[in-house]
Amino acid sequence: MIPKKQVVRVIDARVQELLDMVSGELKKIARSGMLPAGVVLSGGGANLPGFPALVKEKLGLPVRIARPMRVQGMIDTISDPSFTVALGLVLWGIDQEVGNTKSSGGAFSSHGGTFRRILDWLKNFLP
Repeated sequence: MIPKKQVVRVIDARVQELLDMVSGELKKIARSGMLPAGVVLSGGGANLPGFPALVKEKLGLPVRIARPMRVQGMIDTISDPSFTVALGLVLWGIDQEVGNTKSSGGAFSSHGGTFRRILDWLKNFLP
């Protein structure tokens, strides 16, 4: 068993290190006004308490948390930012496999059957 305080210290140190690295990269591109949309946090780390506020403070940019878009069916289950990266990769893979569609619905409208099969398969991994 590891004390909660120790876990918090380790996570805090890694978060600070990550933000220092991001800040350094942003300085390299001389971001002066180049990122008006700000930062989008995705993945499970976006759920860390206080993380969006810390990112906003450290980087001086607007911050929002990513949510899966244009998803039908399992939206209650996958609306958490933890799923945004995996879902994005699945959609990218569909577009690569079937061809990049330019319709307004993208992979969802053109390849609903394929997407439905993938979602049904992914349901097997949910708790």
